[in-house]
Amino acid sequence: MKRKLLFSLVALCLCMLLVPNTSSAAVSFIQTWGAGGNGEGKFNLPTGVATDSSGNVYIVDTGNNRIQKFSENGIFLSQWGSYGTDSKQFDGPSFIAIDSLDNVYVADQNNNRIQKLSKEGEFIAELTDLFMVSSVAIDSYGNLYVLDALGITKYDSNLQLIDNTNWSNAPLNQAIDIAIDSQNNLYVTDSGDKCVKKFDSDGNVITTWGSEGTGNGKFKYPNGLGIDSDDNVYITDYNGNLPIQVFSSTGDFQYAFGTPFNSSDDTTFTNPTDVAIDHSGNIYVVDGTRANVQKFVIIKNIQSVTNPTAKTGVANGTAKTAAALGLPSQIEVTLEDNSKINVNVTWDVANASYDPTNTGAQSFTVTGTLTLPNGVTNTQNKTASINVSVDAASVVVKNITDVTNPTAKTGVANGTAKTAAALGLPSQIEVTLEDNSKINVNVTWDVANASYDPTNTGAQSFTVTGTLTLPNGVTNTQNKTASINVSVDAASAVVKNITDVTNPTAKTGVANGTAKTAAALGLPSQVEVTLEDNSKINVNVTWDVANASYDPTNIGAQSFTVTGTLTLPNGVTNTQNKTASINVSVDAASAVVKNITDVTNPTAKTGVTNGTAKTAAALGLPPQVEVTLEDNSKINVNVTWDVANASYNPANTGTQSFTVTGILTLPNGVTNTQSKTASISVVVNAATLSGGGGGGSSSTSAQSPSPSTSNTGVEVLFNGKVESAGTAVTAKVNDRTVTTVAVDEKKIGEKLVADGQHAVITIPINTKSDIVVGELNGQIVKNMEQKQAVVEIKTENVSYRLPAQQININAISDQLGTRVNLQDIKVHIEISKPPAETVKIVENSAAKGEFTIVAPPVNFTVTGTYGDKTIDVSKFNTYVERTIAIPDGVDPNKITTGVVVDPDGTVRHVPTKVVMIDGKYFVKINSLTNSTYSVVWHPLEFKDVEHHWAKNAVNDMGSRMVISGIGHDLFNPDQDITRAEFAAIMVRGLGIKQEDGVVPFTDVKAADWYSSAVQIAYKNNLIRGFEDGTFRPNDKITREQAMGIIAKAMKITDLQAKLQPKEAGELLRPFIDAKQASEWAKEGIADCLQAGLVSGRNGQQLAPKEFISRAEVAAIVQRLLQKSELI
Repeated sequence: MKRKLLFSLVALCLCMLLVPNTSSAAVSFIQTWGAGGNGEGKFNLPTGVATDSSGNVYIVDTGNNRIQKFSENGIFLSQWGSYGTDSKQFDGPSFIAIDSLDNVYVADQNNNRIQKLSKEGEFIAELTDLFMVSSVAIDSYGNLYVLDALGITKYDSNLQLIDNTNWSNAPLNQAIDIAIDSQNNLYVTDSGDKCVKKFDSDGNVITTWGSEGTGNGKFKYPNGLGIDSDDNVYITDYNGNLPIQVFSSTGDFQYAFGTPFNSSDDTTFTNPTDVAIDHSGNIYVVDGTRANVQKFVIIKNIQSVTNPTAKTGVANGTAKTAAALGLPSQIEVTLEDNSKINVNVTWDVANASYDPTNTGAQSFTVTGTLTLPNGVTNTQNKTASINVSVDAASVVVKNITDVTNPTAKTGVANGTAKTAAALGLPSQIEVTLEDNSKINVNVTWDVANASYDPTNTGAQSFTVTGTLTLPNGVTNTQNKTASINVSVDAASAVVKNITDVTNPTAKTGVANGTAKTAAALGLPSQVEVTLEDNSKINVNVTWDVANASYDPTNIGAQSFTVTGTLTLPNGVTNTQNKTASINVSVDAASAVVKNITDVTNPTAKTGVTNGTAKTAAALGLPPQVEVTLEDNSKINVNVTWDVANASYNPANTGTQSFTVTGILTLPNGVTNTQSKTASISVVVNAATLSGGGGGGSSSTSAQSPSPSTSNTGVEVLFNGKVESAGTAVTAKVNDRTVTTVAVDEKKIGEKLVADGQHAVITIPINTKSDIVVGELNGQIVKNMEQKQAVVEIKTENVSYRLPAQQININAISDQLGTRVNLQDIKVHIEISKPPAETVKIVENSAAKGEFTIVAPPVNFTVTGTYGDKTIDVSKFNTYVERTIAIPDGVDPNKITTGVVVDPDGTVRHVPTKVVMIDGKYFVKINSLTNSTYSVVWHPLEFKDVEHHWAKNAVNDMGSRMVISGIGHDLFNPDQDITRAEFAAIMVRGLGIKQEDGVVPFTDVKAADWYSSAVQIAYKNNLIRGFEDGTFRPNDKITREQAMGIIAKAMKITDLQAKLQPKEAGELLRPFIDAKQASEWAKEGIADCLQAGLVSGRNGQQLAPKEFISRAEVAAIVQRLLQKSELI
């Protein structure tokens, strides 16, 4: 009998045979997802897989004792389960099955039961008293077949036993998995007999196939099985054999695919444990050892095309488009297995011989190009065609004898634009034909040549002539024309001022290379403005395209804003000098795409001077690397070196060797589907100590003493009580004074044992040193982690308060080597004045960002060192607190925020507030990373929120660099906000560092301005996207979507943990539109309400489906940070 966790691993270790790649043209690889771990979308020995009627994929994550649910594109949807014996808990779950109602059945192996759950993971029932249950299958009648150590047992849909002695006597040796075809025949993989056994529904053997060996139709360890809609049988195998073999229902070998034990490439398998095929022919294979899911599709080629029936009787003059001609959007094709499907077709009407102006009968053929779904090929380049017949026009011709001119247009407002539409001229007039019949015909008014002057404030009367456009069968031999008299009133003396401008919707999808003119870009000629009496009118606008940043010669995607000057009619003023603006997005040019196949890493950088700044430029890293493309050509591409996350510590005086990874920035037409990166090795020389004596060491404070070194005992505070538990060493390193305080492990350990949980260990270092370091060994840190203690490094002007758990000594130890004793690891918590190069970067960033530095920059660093190897701890999973003193003479009311200045000069806000400690003002900064910090003054006031309810919130968030305006000191507070804009604001508001990475959404490209923000928001569990794998970044975000993201942010700020448990229904009940809220959103809305982040619109409405404005977002983000006590 099979034990999924045991046999998979034992069999893998027993034999690692290699066989050639047997991938066949029968399937095509689509995608892979998953990796080892216990987070969402990660697996620990995944075992079983099944799909429901909607195409969702369910994975049995055996090692994590849970079920994970994904969309068909691999997007994580939900999970349920944990270790245990209660309902919805598992102990070694193995295989899974799903019935016609999408109920989920899980073989809970070590709990000796089958659990029945809904597709949302809610417990329904269980089947107990089994013995080491392995697999489960359901037939078309809802009967349940259970495979356990005693054999196969059959139950009805109510889980009642069906007495059948044949099943109890079924000849099984070491059965692994079972599955049922459309005829209710049952198949078993028997690893003991190295074969597949087929039974009818009563347990009678129909056939058996397979034997031990390698190659087609042979098995080493037949394991999971799946059956497609044509009753083909898929078997997973490993131990060096063909990973997946496909057979007919009678056991005839069809083909195999996948490569065993080869590499990490797609289509390679180490331990394929199960396979499932959905109704669309998608194949999902789970690999227990590689901890991933691979998706394939069955390939079928088009054999023939069924052309649609001819289209006849089309009216003469019909427009030359597929829609107007009534051509079908889909046609039927026959595949190589004689199955038939409908595929989309694009008709090439433009190249057909049809002429809509020809009044005679016409017959012509239109060819069509097929658009195929995944898994369908067209190796013979089949096309579609359809015959079309257009009738001749009626041959009776009638001539116009008279034109009925329209009634005069009077009372036209002064200043009305000089167009037919603005003047209200009719688009048709009546004409009389020679048989005295009357018809309406189209008319084009020659307004341009009329005497009307829109700038004339006096009354005007004029005549406009019009040219007639005639239908087929009507002539105008006398060249009749139309005319209309128009009277424009004199301007009113009442003057109204503009109070607001409604900017037009963004212009997207503009073709690359479009001319740099308003007309070519498709910008509107008018915009709507609001007058002081709240009335609205359209006014002309002149767009300043010439000064926009758009470059028509740039083949990349471009986004820019164009401002516009308003031209006002008489009686309208613009005392506030309002302008219009419109956002424009130009698509990247299409190009021949070549993929990167290899990266040539640059030669190692050696001989770097000790103490060199931690930047790519200072270390001398090259700005470009050479890459090889799929056609073997080579090009240089830009590279961004991730120096911040390298293990290099500029304060370490010893020799350091480390590797820096680099992210490639690609030109148009080059892709990187394998996510290739660059790397470079760097060697930094040991420092030469001033004063002679001593040698280099692994950290600033661990150097050998020199004549300039002093060694004294110091006091350490344990929960505020003085303890003699530290030794201070002060030395000169590279002309910088370094003071290191080493903590006594024994004394601190005794205090931790005696004083219990949540202790605070303060290391005061009141020297004038350039660098101060608190030193603890790894064992002290481990003891502190277990007691949830906090270590604080405190100088006269700066403090750094770090929970020991955030150091994560186990992770440091793993990177240094598992055999390293914790006592031998030195953990350095360092506060330092940055080197001159870094100070220059900060000053340059201040000048560029137009803010004022009000406190000197400070470096915060945490490292773990053993020997000559140093690990940098730069990221935390909770906010870590720092304080920086406000210099004497600086007004504390002129402090805006703390900022992080990264080595590349990037500046980002971090949550900051001003506090008073012992009569002195400090800024308290909370951040999720280490880096260089400073304090800035950056006041912003947007002109258009001066009288707005959200004025304070908008100006505060703008000053803190969380939100930005639209230009010209304007914010446009009532404009709706997009999902991408909201994600970016949340990331900036929380102070999360944006990094490049793989974006999990199909509609977010690496070149998009919001790509990094969306990627980091997803990584931090703020967003999830939609089930179709999209994020829809340019959609406007609804209030309930925004509140759902805010509720997730409350977990990061720890605000949610402070809320008292309350039912969502209770919190939503006071609102009259609570029922409009989506079920998935109610919990998040309730959290926002309870925390006081939102109060509804008008006090009674949640308006969950309405869009949220820019002002509302500013207010909610400000409240989130305030109530989380971060600002």
